[in-house]
Amino acid sequence: SRAELSEANLKGAKLRGTNLKGADLSLADMTQVCLIRANLSYVHLIRAKLRKAELIRTDLSHSDLRGVDLQGADLSLAIFENADLRSANLRSAKMNLTELHGANLRGADFSDADIRGAKVKGARFAKNRGISNQMRRVLMRLGAIFEDDDRDSSIVIIPR
Repeated sequence: SRAELSEANLKGAKLRGTNLKGADLSLADMTQVCLIRANLSYVHLIRAKLRKAELIRTDLSHSDLRGVDLQGADLSLAIFENADLRSANLRSAKMNLTELHGANLRGADFSDADIRGAKVKGARFAKNRGISNQMRRVLMRLGAIFEDDDRDSSIVIIPR
């Protein structure tokens, strides 16, 4: 049985190393939460508020993070493998060496985010704010897929 914590107020909680695998944290207020080295794989964090959260080395693989607010969060070395981050707010997020393999990042806002060293092979991007043409080229060289890019014939356009 998975933890039912939707709409919970966990503001500023220190949950370092916690195992919340499969929990429902949708709409939860987790502003400034500390979840360093936590297991949040297969978690539902739909439209949860995680502004300025510390998620360093946290496993969020296969999680549903649609519309999540991660503005200013530290996501360094976090694992978002095959996670759904559509329409996520990643403004000013620290994403150094973050693993984004196979993640769905369509519509995510990367304005002022630091994504140096992020692993993006198979990650899907489209209609993203804050990604310059130069950054787009770098991400594509690293294996990212830009589904709204009709300028490159090697990119597969997915019909809606």
